[in-house]
Amino acid sequence: MKKILIPLALMTSFAAQSSVISLTPSVTENVVGDEFTISMNAIDFSEIAGATLKLNFNADLVEVVSMRQTGVFTPLYDQNSHSLNLLSPLIADFTVSGDFDILDIVMKSIAEGSVEVTFDDSGLNGWFDNSAQKVNGIEYNAANVNISAVPVPAAIWLFGSALLGGAGFSRRKI
Repeated sequence: MKKILIPLALMTSFAAQSSVISLTPSVTENVVGDEFTISMNAIDFSEIAGATLKLNFNADLVEVVSMRQTGVFTPLYDQNSHSLNLLSPLIADFTVSGDFDILDIVMKSIAEGSVEVTFDDSGLNGWFDNSAQKVNGIEYNAANVNISAVPVPAAIWLFGSALLGGAGFSRRKI
């Protein structure tokens, strides 16, 4: 009985692993007008040839400035539909496996608030292999961006200088 349980437990532990798209940093603090970079990385992938994804974010709070290739896939981004095509090199039977860098997304904060940045492949080709078959079971981690109007240390200095200026102005009047 013990001999059967051990191999069965090992098989279920391997089956539970899934591929993950990770966005880093997972949380970032910014000020309105700041540009920031989110890196997209793949973890535990097997024989991927490319992807068609949708980048999800609140366009009232942030905008995409550019995308920089950091891995083998060339990013083609459509600003209107927020769709992203990751094109593989023009090499026959090209695939990539394991953990790898994909791209850096440079974004700009345009209004105060909090926004979640993530990818989605529902209704799209998603990740696909060499035979253009969709690879299922991809987990997408999100990046959370908190945007403030004025950074807290600067707000304190501005408030402090206003108090000192007000005190100096009231002394001159008397």
